[in-house]
Amino acid sequence: MSTSKHDAQTTKMASTPPAKPGATPAKPATPAKPAAAPAPAAKPAAAPAKPASKPQR
Repeated sequence: MSTSKHDAQTTKMASTPPAKPGATPAKPATPAKPAAAPAPAAKPAAAPAKPASKPQR
């Protein structure tokens, strides 16, 4: 039982690093930038919406 578990973990760890480090850093790096751009644009839009609501009241 101990050998079977160890063998499965070694194969998973050895099969994960080579397949993930190459495809992960390249993909998350792209979506991480476009996501930061839309975030700042959503904040400035909320700021002008609040001050405009005060004078209207």
